[in-house]
Amino acid sequence: MTPVTYDIDQVSLPAFLAEVRRRVPRGTPLVSGVEERDPFGAMITRIGCASNTMEHRVLARLLWGVIEESATETTFHVTEIAARSPAVLLLLSAFIDDYWSGIYDRAAIRSALLINEISTTTTGTQTTLG
Repeated sequence: MTPVTYDIDQVSLPAFLAEVRRRVPRGTPLVSGVEERDPFGAMITRIGCASNTMEHRVLARLLWGVIEESATETTFHVTEIAARSPAVLLLLSAFIDDYWSGIYDRAAIRSALLINEISTTTTGTQTTLG
């Protein structure tokens, strides 16, 4: 019999999103009004400005994970949440709220990711929304 190992650090996309929302600091504005009104645009800008960093990879994986049909198969490390700044957690939470409210749809997110050449690899990122 082969022993089964579990990586307790791995969580699904829905669990990742729930944990991000749980960890968001409350009561203190950490992002600008523009970022708060358009968290998706702010995330795209941050990815472009911080290409090839852990923040870029996590944000890009999150956005691609949200639009993939098999989103429940996308996994993240819990440490990817813990390593994010309060401002990034706030942006993620605002994006999650807007996405679940229907403000952003999969096609619009996919289009912006493709236009800006944002992938889950570390190359080919631009900063404009097109």
